[in-house]
Amino acid sequence: MNMGRLHQISADMSYREGFIKLAITVFFVPVPILAFTGLGVWLDYYKFNTLPLFSALGVVLGTFIAFVGVCQIITIKRRSKNG
Repeated sequence: MNMGRLHQISADMSYREGFIKLAITVFFVPVPILAFTGLGVWLDYYKFNTLPLFSALGVVLGTFIAFVGVCQIITIKRRSKNG
């Protein structure tokens, strides 16, 4: 993506829309990572006694879900304009 296109996208967005997207993104990134990591730690310590396995899987799954969610949040305006 070139800088001209990026500037045009940000110029089309109002301050309020940008702030709402930022707030949602800031909330959406740590919640899935912490939730799936916590679930993995709980499964490792209290259920199966497989210390790093489910914790690591929780981090990976939470990070993937957060990444997909942020990509969707960023592209929502473009989809609503084109659709």
